[in-house]
Amino acid sequence: MCGICGFVRKGEASEELLSEMIDEIRYRGPDDKGVFLDRLNSGYQAGFAHRRLAILDLSANGHQPMLSEDGGAVLVFNGEIYNYRRLRDELRERGHRFRTETDTEVILCAYREWGIDAVTRFNGMFAFALYDRTEACVYLVRDRMGVKPLYYSMDPNGLAFASELKPIMKLPGFRKEIDRDALTTYLAAEYIPGDRCIFRNVHKLLPGEILKWTPQKTEKRRYWSIRDVLTQTPRFTDSYEDALDELDALLEDAVRLRMISDVPLGAFLSNGVDSSLMTARMQKLSPAPVKTFTVGFREADFDESRAAEKVAAYLGTDHRTEVLSMEDGKKLFAELPRYFDEPMADPSAIATMLVSAMARETVTVAVSGDAGDELFCGYNTYTHFRRLKKLSALSRVLNGADRLLPLRERSFRDNDRRMMKLLHLRTDEEIIDADLLSYWDRYADLTDGCPDISCFRDLMPLGGNLEEKAMLHDLGSYLPDDVLTKVDRASMSVSLETRAPLLDYRIVELAVRLPLEYKFRDGVQKRILKELLYREVPESLIGKTKKGFRIPFATWMREDFDDMVAWYCSAEYLSRQGLFHPQAVERMMKRYRGSNTTDYAREVWTFLIFQLWYERYCAG
Repeated sequence: MCGICGFVRKGEASEELLSEMIDEIRYRGPDDKGVFLDRLNSGYQAGFAHRRLAILDLSANGHQPMLSEDGGAVLVFNGEIYNYRRLRDELRERGHRFRTETDTEVILCAYREWGIDAVTRFNGMFAFALYDRTEACVYLVRDRMGVKPLYYSMDPNGLAFASELKPIMKLPGFRKEIDRDALTTYLAAEYIPGDRCIFRNVHKLLPGEILKWTPQKTEKRRYWSIRDVLTQTPRFTDSYEDALDELDALLEDAVRLRMISDVPLGAFLSNGVDSSLMTARMQKLSPAPVKTFTVGFREADFDESRAAEKVAAYLGTDHRTEVLSMEDGKKLFAELPRYFDEPMADPSAIATMLVSAMARETVTVAVSGDAGDELFCGYNTYTHFRRLKKLSALSRVLNGADRLLPLRERSFRDNDRRMMKLLHLRTDEEIIDADLLSYWDRYADLTDGCPDISCFRDLMPLGGNLEEKAMLHDLGSYLPDDVLTKVDRASMSVSLETRAPLLDYRIVELAVRLPLEYKFRDGVQKRILKELLYREVPESLIGKTKKGFRIPFATWMREDFDDMVAWYCSAEYLSRQGLFHPQAVERMMKRYRGSNTTDYAREVWTFLIFQLWYERYCAG
């Protein structure tokens, strides 16, 4: 796990610039630093830089940028290739020699043997840039599920890339011009989806994508996608028992591979199904008690630390709990823009930062249960969609419903207006969009724009029913652009590597092909995961209500952040900023002040997160 950045630029460039760029994300790799600069015959200069968090082969042999044995390829790499030992054995049989015990060197040798399509053989989480000096080209590559981030920017001077935005901002002439469409979509979704970025002319490489740059042209292609899995692979038709056996075996191997480490390793543990199952499998494979970590809250509605402690005691882990106080939350809240250099309003980022900091005191790698909800029907919203569909069907019998129930009637309360919109919807995609983007109409008042929802609908048509379509939406958007972004930034802020066995692409490919009834049946969500878990942990120890790493943000805002909210929503600040309509912000604040509902607090929280981000990166 590391930080990378670099460029291919016309004219002069320097190692000093590369050094300044990579030092913007030094927390991603505190153990080592390297830069490489080379001149192409076409007048461009290629510069790569790297900050290392040493996980495998802790010696200086793991230094990056790393050159291939013949010097013809240069690599900067962030992530882990979990099956690197198997690949190394195969490459040795083909005549390759290895100088290190790193997976970085395996990537270089694999490229020399199979070309850039070697990436299809990698089981891991990764983002890397590879410069082929012979072919005078640069490849940018991102892992299948988008666990590791990779930003890039192109202009007439060439290409720049980085693990985060901050290094790209250091480039001479970089313009911090807000992408208004990205802003509006963020306000509606609470994160920026797809390849968009908050700044114009900067993009994110999509999961499973390869970008190839040459002086003549730039090309992009997908080497893997969920769409390809669904359209090119037969659906799973074997029995439920067969599915259990296959998932059981895959999970065992996925956890075992993610326990390979030359540094101390532990696990995040809540009282939920996913983290409990991962911890149980780790403890079974470990000769010593696994170190586990839970974050707690003083507010009982948000706290599951005592329940997690019972699971830890049953499994025999070396467990630690830390309770988050208001003061802890305030300190971390102020740090969010530093590490989340795009606005992202998921409140659980604060708790994820806390549990990461706690874990980093004793381990360098932590295993998580991420992706269980999206793959196995874990969110309550999925079952909620069925009720929405029944409600929307009622509108078909209402003659002249559009006339009788006008969508933009402002005399109705917000919840009534939202329900009226749902009554007008006809397709599954419209119902999912309306629920996931439930506040877009209010935010449209702020910016005179509507969110571009096309990126949310890429995978939905491939699902057979509402629940499957909603899960596919989350796999393609919410998981990589919210959940995995949150975990990456929160953990890397304290130089902690996180690994998620359920994101093993073999498990993903199986899960998306399973019939819905294997995941959700008779009101039981995550059916197949729960059956595996209850073989190892008593059902009575697992929480019935999902809490995760939620925080009491609404209480914090009203009790401690009130002055901050008032300033960033004031006419004075908004006038100077020039992005939002003060009258619309005033209406938003009136709704918030006049009600104690979490919905209105979430609306203002999302707005406030953007304002804090803007103040750090764009103001002045």
